[in-house]
Amino acid sequence: MGGNFDYIEVKDMDREKIAQVWAHQVEQSRYEDGRSYSGQIGMLSEEIGGWHDLGLDYSAAQEWLSDNHNKWEPALAVSYYAQPKPEINVKALAKISVHQKSIADLVESYKKAYTDMTDAFKSAKSNMVGCKTCNSKLNRTYLKPMPSHSSYNLERGVQNLGTQGYFCPVCKSSLQTDSQIERLRKIVAKIQPHLDKIKELSAVKREFVKDPNQKHWLIGGWCPS
Repeated sequence: MGGNFDYIEVKDMDREKIAQVWAHQVEQSRYEDGRSYSGQIGMLSEEIGGWHDLGLDYSAAQEWLSDNHNKWEPALAVSYYAQPKPEINVKALAKISVHQKSIADLVESYKKAYTDMTDAFKSAKSNMVGCKTCNSKLNRTYLKPMPSHSSYNLERGVQNLGTQGYFCPVCKSSLQTDSQIERLRKIVAKIQPHLDKIKELSAVKREFVKDPNQKHWLIGGWCPS
């Protein structure tokens, strides 16, 4: 039983109205995604557990919410100010586009490699598999793999690109082969340099502006999945 980070973005207004928007979105998620470990905001309470008017930028607000919310607890709300997009010259934009395409290709390669790895485990002839770490004997039929994640952003880099696949429920060690995991790690390692280059090409010196008309709230947290 894991968790998925999910939230909504709401433009600043009366907090009572924001709370109503949140409650409506939670109920909508329950209708669309179900009520059983969906990993979406429908798994959270309709009440907001805390308001944190920190006035961060968007990425910092995401990071704060991710670091401060605990699964099973009511959602948290943190404020941020949307910033005007910096102007980037045409040549830089063209180079950024190339790096973005490379990242997209690598993520697809990662997803395929992850699927190949878990499919090979699932389709093995023997129903039993042994854990090299704790020596447990396990029936493949009852095992489930860790979900494959492919999330990344410029501020925090590559994150949650899982390489574990099927794992031992006793000691939590991976049951995949070293070569399978290394294949995934090599793909993940190739993504970060492209992110670094995009961040460098996108860098434009500008002052952080707290425009009241651009104040928003992120509301949500870690949802059981």
